[in-house]
Amino acid sequence: VRGQLMKTRFGSNSGKTHTICLSLSLYCYTQDCIDSVVIHELTHDTFPNHGKRFYAKLLKYCPDYWFLRRRLLYHIYNEDLLEGKQIDNSPMEEEDDEE
Repeated sequence: VRGQLMKTRFGSNSGKTHTICLSLSLYCYTQDCIDSVVIHELTHDTFPNHGKRFYAKLLKYCPDYWFLRRRLLYHIYNEDLLEGKQIDNSPMEEEDDEE
């Protein structure tokens, strides 16, 4: 496991080097958000792509994944910042890193 500066990702898993890299920006998030990224990357050991079976396994170990993913994407570092606001907890499509 390594930490590194990442601009577009929160983590990556290299089957070639057997290394999981986590973004140093995760340091600002709560433990449950960090755990969701670690579980996501570990799930890639079994399923390299983001298919239905990937998400079935991921959600088995991290049932709040979609909620936590949105906290990461919207840069909500602390639950106190929500101030009673609701975050849509429905599944979302994976976004491409290209823009």
